[in-house]
Amino acid sequence: MDEVRARIERTSTAIAVVLLCIAAICICAVLWGAWNWIGGKQTLDIHAQVNAGVWLLRYTLISALLVYAALIFFRIGSEETPFFKELPRRIKIAAVLLFVALTVPQWIGYAVISGATGTVSFVIFDENSIVALALAFVVFCLGQIFEYGYLVQDENYEII
Repeated sequence: MDEVRARIERTSTAIAVVLLCIAAICICAVLWGAWNWIGGKQTLDIHAQVNAGVWLLRYTLISALLVYAALIFFRIGSEETPFFKELPRRIKIAAVLLFVALTVPQWIGYAVISGATGTVSFVIFDENSIVALALAFVVFCLGQIFEYGYLVQDENYEII
């Protein structure tokens, strides 16, 4: 049993470090993109400007989501088990954050373009939003599975 706990700790910590490295790369990409967006040559094409802003906001939110996921994995490593009381709620929050990170920047971009051009151009669910919704549902279901696993483990400890 101690070997399994040690493996969970090592694996969780390794995954958390990898997620933090990916988040750092994303943050560097956001900083580089923001530098080019603000300091680069300005174009009058509102669509290109808004798309650049949407990209920056989306990657900023994805970076925050990766840091949040890394913190979850650090907690799993410190607990040495993937079944503790707060984990299902954190996974469900991650599902909501995933959906928000992938869809809200595009919705903001549609609103800005609509306001700037004077014509309504808005799509609530396009292909990306549907994929984001499906991914969020999968992650939310994982939260449900971990909640059930925690309850089964807790019941098992009460029987013993």
